[in-house]
Formats: sequence, structure tokens, C-alpha cells
Amino acid sequence: MSRSASRAVNGQRRGFSLIEAVAVVVVVAIAVPPALHALGGTTDARINALTTDRASCLAVAVLERITADIYAGEDAGLGYAALADAESYLNDEIDGLFARMGWLMEPYHDAGLTVSVDIGEAQSEDGTVSGDPAQDVFRTLTVRVGFEAANGSREIGIATRVVEL
Repeated sequence: MSRSASRAVNGQRRGFSLIEAVAVVVVVAIAVPPALHALGGTTDARINALTTDRASCLAVAVLERITADIYAGEDAGLGYAALADAESYLNDEIDGLFARMGWLMEPYHDAGLTVSVDIGEAQSEDGTVSGDPAQDVFRTLTVRVGFEAANGSREIGIATRVVEL
């Protein structure tokens, strides 16, 4: 009996042959790239989902702040009447919405999210502008948040309709 045959018989294992080692390398070379590609797609999907979630949270926070401002009362210089001058309400350097919410929006801005707010004109209950201030007591507010996703630019929006009380 040869020496290697006696080792196998005694329970000792011999090393890999060159052919076995080459076969393992070939199998790994074939299997790893598709697995890495699949993991890359999963990572992009997770990043997109996380960024979309952040954008949704920011849009809701901005819309809730606007709603709170509307029903806060006239004494704070806010209220429904403040929406008539959307530019001032949103962009005033001291009292504007974006100035007051800067502390909240800064981390989102640093992450590449952008916010825009559209304050629609006063309209009646059926959504038309009647020209009668007693009927045109509704406004549509739309908050849009833009961001870069793994597969291009995205934007989500949230809207609500508010009424003068």
C-alpha cells in the first residue's frame, strides 16, 4: 500500500490537489460578481427608501408648522391672513417660515433635501375663485421636497386645504 493510501485509511486527510483548488477558484469567480451586484441593488433601494422617508417627514413637519401658524391667531402676526402675502410669510428674514424653521431644516438641507411651499390663492368651497371675500375662504397648501435618489432626482409632495375660521 502506498504512503498516501495508508494515511487515508488511518483517518488522516490529505491536502487539496491543484485541480480541486482551481475548481474552487473558478466557482467563486463565477458566483461572487452576481452576488455583489444583487447586494448593490439592495443598498440603492434601502438608501432610496430612507431618503424618501426623510423627505416625507420634512414635508409633514413644514405643513404642520404652516397649519399651526394659521390657527395661532393674529396677535403673533400670523393667522390665515398672513397667507395673503406668501412671499413675506415664507421668506421674511426674521419672521418668515423658513427663517423660523431653519434649525429643523438645516440637517435635511445638509443631506441634500430641498423644500418649496406653494400657497394657493383664496377660493370658494367648490375650488373656484369667486371674487367674493366672504366665499373665498379656502386655500390649498402644497409642500414639495426634492432629493437625489440613487437613480435620479425625485420629488414628493403633500397638500392640504385650509379654511379661514
